[in-house]
Amino acid sequence: MPPIAPAAAPSLLDKPSIAVLPFTNMSGDPEQEYFVDGMVEDIITALSRFNQLFVIARNSTFTYKGRAVDVRQVAKELGVRYVLEGGVRKSGSRLRITGQMIDAATGAHLWADRFDGALDDVFDLQDKVTSSVVGAIEPTMRKAEVERARRKPVENLDAYDLYLRALSHLYAMRPDENLLGIGLLDKAVEIEPTYAPALAHAPWCYEQRNTRGWASASADDAETAVALARRALAAGSDDAVAVVLAGFVLIMVARDHRAGLDAVRRALERNRGSGFVNGMAGAALVFAGDPRDALARIERAMALGPLDPSFYMYLMVAGWSHLFSGRPAEAVELAERSAALNPDWDSIYWGLIPAYVQLDRLPEARTALIKYLSLAPGTTVSGLRQLLPIRNQASLEMVLDGLRKAGLPD
Repeated sequence: MPPIAPAAAPSLLDKPSIAVLPFTNMSGDPEQEYFVDGMVEDIITALSRFNQLFVIARNSTFTYKGRAVDVRQVAKELGVRYVLEGGVRKSGSRLRITGQMIDAATGAHLWADRFDGALDDVFDLQDKVTSSVVGAIEPTMRKAEVERARRKPVENLDAYDLYLRALSHLYAMRPDENLLGIGLLDKAVEIEPTYAPALAHAPWCYEQRNTRGWASASADDAETAVALARRALAAGSDDAVAVVLAGFVLIMVARDHRAGLDAVRRALERNRGSGFVNGMAGAALVFAGDPRDALARIERAMALGPLDPSFYMYLMVAGWSHLFSGRPAEAVELAERSAALNPDWDSIYWGLIPAYVQLDRLPEARTALIKYLSLAPGTTVSGLRQLLPIRNQASLEMVLDGLRKAGLPD
């Protein structure tokens, strides 16, 4: 039968779109069809929880089942930018599942992986594959979309493109880059005042400035951050990324733990399969005084998104969780891994230095302090006491005491 006609245009703001094609059963065992089809349905369902993503429904993609297809033609017929395809092969009591994501416009393979498991626990394998595939697709597609936005002429940029262009500046965690991100997000909000992704990422920019003592980018960065966060919650109640970012900002800037944690929980309920949502939830929880739950969330984020550009942040959130739980050795290991990925992120060092001090590694603590002060000149113990939004007073004092012992002036 002919394929179903393409769906309507994904959205006014041109969401990235994907079709998950039926995986090919290469095992020669008809009994594996239920497993193969069920896994694809689970992937479609999980991807559909990403509010910023347009996912073609199963009824459309399954019209291609059992047919040799050209990925570019399928993408054209279904009106999507990306296609996920794969296959399942059986060997004895083992299954091998392969998957690959393709940019339909260029034919480039953006991601590919394989998964092996035993036939005696196919549902556990199905869950593992689904979470791994979805966790990999989120940052891979985000990176591809950012590159696509960079290639567009400046005069053709819409709110979505401006938001995408802002992301690399936001993830850089540097004051000059941060200002560029704010400018792009301000333009996005000006074009589309209720666009939740831009409304939520803009307050994160201001939070970065407010909690580090960077020069103000507005009349009152804290007030601006909180106002934008509340607007994001109003505009994007179904967007897990927007909700978790707004909750994070309310905790970090407004110190409104009740509203912030409520937003974080709602984001997790909306999409537990997002590495980014888990990562920001972990960051919110560790500052809100719950390092145990923070560690669970951040470990989930790292498992889901090993390719995520935020991975260096995930490592440090895990480091803070261990530090606040009395495990400085684990904190040092994670902080050093974070620094290896982004040595210029200043927040690494206020966690690493106290951990070194607790392990009686003062020479390393002092070396790390030199690096910290090169990134954040003029930092003092009293200044950090005002800037660091650590809810647990004992944890805050432990951090400040370690920095003081390493030589940070009062």
